[in-house]
Amino acid sequence: MVERFDGLTVKQLTIVDDAERVRAMISCSEGDGRPYLQLLDLAGCPRLELSLDADGSPHIALFSAKSVLQGSFGLSAADGGAGVTLWSENGRFFKVAGVSNGGVEDDQGKAIFDESREP
Repeated sequence: MVERFDGLTVKQLTIVDDAERVRAMISCSEGDGRPYLQLLDLAGCPRLELSLDADGSPHIALFSAKSVLQGSFGLSAADGGAGVTLWSENGRFFKVAGVSNGGVEDDQGKAIFDESREP
């Protein structure tokens, strides 16, 4: 939603604490207008981001204190599946897993757990 105040259009809402440090931002990405929420720590570094992917799927990203992406979780609007990706502290890719149709797969599509199988 875009708010207009005396000719001013608000595209981003910034939340600050008593010391005027930015703690959270709610805005829309440039170009496609997808909304996102970003929570920041006391140093102003992003720690958590909630957003929508291009297809409308929700996405969550977690960051370390050094603003290095540590993990993400997303849902697919197409098939309802979920994906989890983890990174090491230095930002190197670590692990990915996908969840779809009652099972869990690794980054190669190999089933880790499949609830549809008989024990």
